[in-house]
Amino acid sequence: MAILDQHFYHGTIRLYTSIVGTLFDNIKIQRSNGDLIKVPLSYAGQQKQNTRLDENPDPNAARYKMRLPRISYMLTGFSKDDSRTTNKMHLLQEQNVDRTTGDGVNTQLNRVPYTFNYEVRIKTKHIDDMLQIIEQIVPYFNPSIKVVVKDNPDLDSETTVDIALISNSFDDQFEGVFEEGRAIEATLSFDLAGYMYTATSQQGVIQTVYVNYFDLTDPDDILETDTFTEADV
Repeated sequence: MAILDQHFYHGTIRLYTSIVGTLFDNIKIQRSNGDLIKVPLSYAGQQKQNTRLDENPDPNAARYKMRLPRISYMLTGFSKDDSRTTNKMHLLQEQNVDRTTGDGVNTQLNRVPYTFNYEVRIKTKHIDDMLQIIEQIVPYFNPSIKVVVKDNPDLDSETTVDIALISNSFDDQFEGVFEEGRAIEATLSFDLAGYMYTATSQQGVIQTVYVNYFDLTDPDDILETDTFTEADV
């Protein structure tokens, strides 16, 4: 038996991943001559390609080796965050919609809080390049930054997500044969506190409300009825 009868995709994880990449998309380093160099950014980096080249030697492999400095990032995992869980039966409704037309509005069952894990890898040949990059990133996460995004297009609503720096590691690989060169690498781990959304359905808009007043001694006896419409609000 299928879990759901309808296909849905909000693109939420893809959006969160692009947000993380955007944070590191304008990092620059400055050379001793005053030139500013923008550090290239890519998803997942070149590590797998370099591994493949090492397993299948190519006389021209040097042309394809990673150019440094470089920053890469990738989604490494995600998990449900029970500490932010609220009533699962709460109904989310579409925002910024004209409810006087009588058309239905998009609704969803309550969103589910998830924590998304990301790794940002920085690789350089020179220690000063590495230190310049790190000093442009780390001070902003004290301990986290908040980003306002529209992560659910069906509801047209804004959400504030929290991105926190969790841990870091540093590796200076100065040993090895001369042809391999020096590689300085730092890995920063981040957690993004976001949400996963359920399927969207349409719900009618209540335009008229009838309020009946009963005699407490006779529940079947309606004493009076008030009618409220959208115009009365």
